[in-house]
Amino acid sequence: MFARDNAHMGASGLVYGLIAFLFFSGFFRRNVKAIALMVIIVILYGGYTAGFLPVDEQVSWESHLLGAFSGLWTAFVFREFREFDEEAPYRRQIVDESTREYYFPRDLFDKTIDQRKREAEEALRNSYPFPDPDVTNIA
Repeated sequence: MFARDNAHMGASGLVYGLIAFLFFSGFFRRNVKAIALMVIIVILYGGYTAGFLPVDEQVSWESHLLGAFSGLWTAFVFREFREFDEEAPYRRQIVDESTREYYFPRDLFDKTIDQRKREAEEALRNSYPFPDPDVTNIA
């Protein structure tokens, strides 16, 4: 669909898609086995990246590139699927919500600006040592 007008034969686009899937799947899932397998494939099939460049008119570099993109997309879509012996990456979980500290107050969007202003004025009034903060002359 996306390639030039030419005969495109073979399954090299599929091979590039499978290699890209293995490569990105290891990174997305943080799976050491998949990353180690990809290193072995890169060593054995070192000319993998040269297939993306249009150096030979007889080679369908478009199918290689689109196969790699589809492998990347498929690895992203299946990033949450785990093998039976694979553990999910550790994610920090907070058990006690009462000890959690927040930068903003939790009711930040529950009150209007006027309500906050009134609360601040009330707190200021209550902080004075005298009953009426408007009284400034003490005799």
